[in-house]
Amino acid sequence: MKTNLAISLLNRQHGGDEEEALSLLREVLKKDPENLRAKYCSALLLLHRGQLEDALDAFLTVIKKVPANPEALYFTGKTLMQLSRYEEALQYFSDTNYINQILFSCN
Repeated sequence: MKTNLAISLLNRQHGGDEEEALSLLREVLKKDPENLRAKYCSALLLLHRGQLEDALDAFLTVIKKVPANPEALYFTGKTLMQLSRYEEALQYFSDTNYINQILFSCN
């Protein structure tokens, strides 16, 4: 429930919403460190805030549990690009493209 509230706050984008959303996500992860939805959402927030290494760690945690998550793969690549780790980023973008082709062919 708190993860949904955090997402709602992010979508609303009023002053202080980002910090409140991150605080809620941290509460969720403190109680349930394996909550991948909260981990992914906090990674997005960390990326947006420029906390690139923390964002990368969170995205990689999600990918370890769900290797075929195209969103996590894409944002991992994006984070790596911002860290000037271009070769690694390219692999994640390539993986994203491959997964998306598989998903598209299933529709």
